[in-house]
Amino acid sequence: MSDEARRAWNAVSEWYQRKVTISLEDVHYGPISPGERELHLLGDVSGRRVLELGCGGGQNSIVLSKWGAHVTGLDVSERQLDHARKLAEEEKVDVRFLHGSMEDLAPLARQRFDIVLSSHALQFVEDWGRVFREVNAVLNPEGLFVFAMSHPVLSSGRWTIMEGRKVFVLRDYFDDAPEIETWVGEAQEKIEIPLYHHTVQDTFDLLLESGFRVERIVEPMPYPLKEMSEEERRGMPYTAEEYERLKSDDLEEPGYELWKRLPYTMIFKARKTRSLGQDRG
Repeated sequence: MSDEARRAWNAVSEWYQRKVTISLEDVHYGPISPGERELHLLGDVSGRRVLELGCGGGQNSIVLSKWGAHVTGLDVSERQLDHARKLAEEEKVDVRFLHGSMEDLAPLARQRFDIVLSSHALQFVEDWGRVFREVNAVLNPEGLFVFAMSHPVLSSGRWTIMEGRKVFVLRDYFDDAPEIETWVGEAQEKIEIPLYHHTVQDTFDLLLESGFRVERIVEPMPYPLKEMSEEERRGMPYTAEEYERLKSDDLEEPGYELWKRLPYTMIFKARKTRSLGQDRG
């Protein structure tokens, strides 16, 4: 994972953890969308060895530990890992959190996992094929790889102003040049971070080339917020105020009406079918 991603997440970690509400009782796969309790992608994790890539503040890893899994969480951001360790201590669960990049899992080479999970972290990595090969190397035979990514339709668009109105414009879907976003850190410093876009076919083909069989592709619809009670909203696995706005006049943030029409998340469930040997190049 890039140095830019590390610097960016270290700079915004405290703000991000205040801004979002992430469940400690369900695995999340994306904003205002169903989690594992509804989607049933991981199966029974009790007693399973699970590796979470891009674990961030540790919420998913903590949930999996509560469900009986033996969990290792890996992240590039030291600040996010500080939050994760503190949260795990508060929740009284035993999770091993490690600092590192999903592009190099050599430090875990002597270990094998039953499940590798990642939620919205791949877009910060350029070489997805390398990540998939690294995952193959640490998975047991027939091991499960489940990852949620920014939907390629979403990642090929951007907000802009046209004739005084805020609109979401789709650029060239096949253009794989990274989108450069500017984040503002706690000290109000501006940080440019590349977000990488891959088409559905690219992702599917890379998985097959890396020794996986794709079992499911999920495009979860957001929750019907208008029909939900406050208690039901509080039970969403991942949310933040701006994602729940029915209409947004804030030029920096999306509105719910858009995400009812354009998918925010795509989830791949893949199974390891063959090993690739020791080559990690």
